[in-house]
Amino acid sequence: MIRQLNLENISFFKSASIEFYEGFNVITGETGAGKTLLVGTLLALTGEKADIEVLDKSKNGSITGIFELSESVLEELRAIEIEIDNPVIIRRSIKKDGKSLSYINDMPISSQTLKKIGALLFDLHGQHEHQLLMKKEYHIKIIDILALNEEKLSSFKEMLLEYNRLKAKYNEITRRIEEAEKEREMLEYTGRELSAANLSDIDEEELLNRLKEMENSEDIKTGLGEILRIFNSEENVSLNSLLTQIKKIITDVSKKTNRALPLVKEIDSVISQTSEFESESENMMQSIIYDEEQLSLARSRYDEIERLKKKYRMDLNELIEFHEKTLEQLKIIENPAQSLSYVKASMDEALQNLQQIGEKLHEARMKASLKLEKSVNKTLTQLNMPDSEINVRIDYSNEHLYENGFDSVEIFLKNRFAPEGMPFKKIASGGEISRVMLAVKNSLNESDPVGTLIFDEIDQGISGDTAAMVALSMQSISKSKQVISITHLPQIAAKAQRHIIVKKEKQSISAQSIEKDERIKEIARLLGSSLSLDTAIKHAKALLKE
Repeated sequence: MIRQLNLENISFFKSASIEFYEGFNVITGETGAGKTLLVGTLLALTGEKADIEVLDKSKNGSITGIFELSESVLEELRAIEIEIDNPVIIRRSIKKDGKSLSYINDMPISSQTLKKIGALLFDLHGQHEHQLLMKKEYHIKIIDILALNEEKLSSFKEMLLEYNRLKAKYNEITRRIEEAEKEREMLEYTGRELSAANLSDIDEEELLNRLKEMENSEDIKTGLGEILRIFNSEENVSLNSLLTQIKKIITDVSKKTNRALPLVKEIDSVISQTSEFESESENMMQSIIYDEEQLSLARSRYDEIERLKKKYRMDLNELIEFHEKTLEQLKIIENPAQSLSYVKASMDEALQNLQQIGEKLHEARMKASLKLEKSVNKTLTQLNMPDSEINVRIDYSNEHLYENGFDSVEIFLKNRFAPEGMPFKKIASGGEISRVMLAVKNSLNESDPVGTLIFDEIDQGISGDTAAMVALSMQSISKSKQVISITHLPQIAAKAQRHIIVKKEKQSISAQSIEKDERIKEIARLLGSSLSLDTAIKHAKALLKE
């Protein structure tokens, strides 16, 4: 519930601080005094677009609401990652250029987050355009609130997400099968061509090196032969004999100085390494074999890979991956039933689960609809609509899957002019729709999670005994909800626990709480000019005592 509303430099409010009671609050004022602007500031706190601007263009303005929220609402806020405790302070700062910033307990929040929060703060009802009852899609929400279907709906929506995921997968596989069937001949040809190439067995670098070696085998053998000749030449001094001479000389020197001993070890190491080098060169030379058939096979293999790479415009790794996908598509074509069966079975199971939850939702809605009809129709009689009653029509069909079940729900109003019932949007009288809505709210009183109901002059078109019954209905709702009613009816104003009056001053608007004599005078004003002042005062006092 809202505890306090503070306005600074907003619309025609220079500065206003309004405190609200937990129960029944009314706001009155002369026509054009600014009551609608006050509602606009409340709407702004819920993230809705409202006709709000700063009064003094030289500075910013702000709207601040201080709220006391139930634990269930705080839990819902935590679910959207807003960790706060009471009191909850929501502030909307309006800049000179009309742009705004929003905060919750001084933490910046986005406009989308503010809207999510706002949906938990107020339930605003006004004339016609504000009437959610006019919208058929709202009717099932009314029934679900009364049926306490929140947990079932949550399970249904989770299963619906899974069903839609499986359905999308099933449709995708079906699409791929259809596309693959059209390209079956090409896929089969591609599969055979790439399979014949044995791409996964190829080491492209090793193949290229082997081909290069065989193509240059004569040059390689010639080079290695020259190396071996240097090691063992008989005509000239060979490398081996030179190294032997060096070793003999340095060994003689080491006998005359210990400083030459390391050089003896070094020459031994050089002789050992050159010996290994000679041996490896000889082995390599013997292994170089020129085989025309092997060369032809390697060259053919290499040319085939290059042809495939060029044809498909892919490197070897991409070709291997493409080959695997081609084979997968061919498997789908060859056995489409097997490809679809698992997904279809899972999808059917999800649909069966949806139907089971949907049946439970339907049963709960049927019970709740009877309860709503009985409660609302009783209240309509009390609100001077004895010839009117609502009728909840619920159509269930397994063939029509909606986001909240298999039910289509609409509430109709039956009266002597429409004994078969008519949709709410065809009700011409604002007074009638207001009373029906009030009766519905009265029925939902305990079940509705929203803690504050705002009625913006929904009492248009009613007076006398009907007005008195509407006032009693609002008073009844206020026992479990905070009610804020903007009204022109003295009967309603007199029932409130807190009375706020909005007045137009020279260049601004004020809003303040009134009591005792001031309240008596305001209720007397609401009674109308047809009564003398003394009579109106007496009548106002009588209304306040009732």
